[in-house]
Amino acid sequence: METMTATRRRQRGASLFEALVAFVVLAFGALAVAPLQSQLRLHGDAARQRTEAVRLGEQELETVRAFSAIAAASGVAAYEAIVDAERTVDGTTGWSSNTAYRIVRRIDDAAFGSAKSASVAVEWADRTGTAQRIGLQRLRVQVVESYPHDLTDQTKKMSSSFLYNGTRRLYERLGFTYDRPKGLKNCVMVKTVEPA
Repeated sequence: METMTATRRRQRGASLFEALVAFVVLAFGALAVAPLQSQLRLHGDAARQRTEAVRLGEQELETVRAFSAIAAASGVAAYEAIVDAERTVDGTTGWSSNTAYRIVRRIDDAAFGSAKSASVAVEWADRTGTAQRIGLQRLRVQVVESYPHDLTDQTKKMSSSFLYNGTRRLYERLGFTYDRPKGLKNCVMVKTVEPA
């Protein structure tokens, strides 16, 4: 009986040495995880910057895509005004970011006839100072022209057998817009079409 009580007294709690060993093991584990935390922060920051760069590139392509007139006019985004451009987006331009993005737009208008091809590159330096770059490319919309008969000022009735290409009213219903007169009774109608 005496040996049983002595054994119970010895097993009553952890010794100081066991607690010290557990603390050392826990400290080494925490030291091993610390570099992992900094790597996770670095990779998270790089992913956020990459996402922001893709968004800026897509926004630039959308500005290229959003024209409302063929010929240049004041205050209107025109197809003729789609040209090469370059700009920088950072904290001084009202952008909340920890890096500066350089956006370079290149337009190739000779590649596909009357269609324009746009490529956008976004460049920046990440937190470690390494240069990063993404590139986006899109085939620009194509302007389609047609030459229907313009019968808006016509007073005499015309035989439909002479209408080789339809009337201006028909083309307007199909989404074409009037651009300019062409010849005596024809006009130029245009419509922008996304390439297939």
